[in-house]
Amino acid sequence: MAVVAFDSLGTLFDLGDLEERMPRVLHHALSLTVAGEWAPLDELAAALDPELAEGLSLLDAYDDARPALGWVREAGGDAWVLTNGGRATTEGLLERSGLADVVAEIRSVEEVERYKPHPDVYGLLPADATLVAAHAWDVAGAAHAGLRAVWVDRLEQPWPLPGKPHEPRATSLPEAARLALGTYY
Repeated sequence: MAVVAFDSLGTLFDLGDLEERMPRVLHHALSLTVAGEWAPLDELAAALDPELAEGLSLLDAYDDARPALGWVREAGGDAWVLTNGGRATTEGLLERSGLADVVAEIRSVEEVERYKPHPDVYGLLPADATLVAAHAWDVAGAAHAGLRAVWVDRLEQPWPLPGKPHEPRATSLPEAARLALGTYY
């Protein structure tokens, strides 16, 4: 069965006003990974910005999240979530947004105690999985780890990394899901 793994924070769930405050937390998360250290994302966020930490557990799903996740299941695939967030927080977001019933599996960086884009995180997915993400660094990390990836360009335009823009590229989650399964129409 084909697995389409969706990033959660910023891809399935709208960071809204919190988006501007995430880079500092992600910088520290990546720095810990490079240094061989670990702290869960909610603890990092709480240490740096307690208001952000609370807000991350109250995010709303993008309007096109349910149609995309449901479409993967209807097409015979499994929709997974691969997140830099914690499993419990992600489960809460999925429940709160009414998406838990269309997600087959949650994989969290907690399992390997490293943050994306470290290759070990992408190793939590089946080798033939496709990652759907709205962050160029996440897409680049997945591709470097040997996975297929679809970039949802709703947060970053144009492609913010050096070199040729990533393809395939989608403007919505349903379009990304179809591209991930190779059945775009």
